[in-house]
Amino acid sequence: MFSESIEIHLQEFEGPIDLLLYLIRRNEIDIYDIPITKITSEYLEIIDKMKELDIDIASDYIVMAATLVKIKSDMMLPRTPDEEDIEDPRKPLVDKLLEYQKYKKASELFRSIEFEAGRLFARNITFTSTAEEQEEDLSLVDLMGAFMPLLKRGLSLTSYRMPKVKKTITEKVKEMVLILEEKKTMNFMEYLMTQETMFEVILSFVSVLDMTQKDIVKVRQEAQFEDIWITLC
Repeated sequence: MFSESIEIHLQEFEGPIDLLLYLIRRNEIDIYDIPITKITSEYLEIIDKMKELDIDIASDYIVMAATLVKIKSDMMLPRTPDEEDIEDPRKPLVDKLLEYQKYKKASELFRSIEFEAGRLFARNITFTSTAEEQEEDLSLVDLMGAFMPLLKRGLSLTSYRMPKVKKTITEKVKEMVLILEEKKTMNFMEYLMTQETMFEVILSFVSVLDMTQKDIVKVRQEAQFEDIWITLC
């Protein structure tokens, strides 16, 4: 059962899926094999506690409670040999959790990028486009806006650890310029997928912002959600 020593406030979560994900992580549960009875009990205990405290509960939390009870009930039904191939009742919930987890990870990474960009660019930089910019070229603000959908499309990092040896923006810029001198153009998404840590992804993004600001590179995107291409000016 849920420990009374831990206080849970629903306003801390973005919704019922976020609360469920918290419970799964807290209990170190395999998201692909959720012990539905345990999770349902803990979830309902939190909801009941909120009711006891006369706290307003959003309707979607109640709907999720009913969904969990339904899944628990379906899991307890005996199956005949002919029903062995029926889909696991937990699968739709697992799919939602996995999708939300991907979204949450991308959001957290984007917030980190915003923080690092602000820290590394302490000097004043105006992220605005000008009338003189060519339509096909991405401005700095366009680049920042295009980056998030690409992450949500499926950027998978192998590690979120910090590298043993941190590169500087100058070093990363030199590295990317060498690649561009050889290949003439670079698919930014493919390049990011070669980076092993979140720090390197952030550094790569901030370095492109730096090169764009200094007119070292041009950044283009044929259409929204399409790949970002980088070329030397």
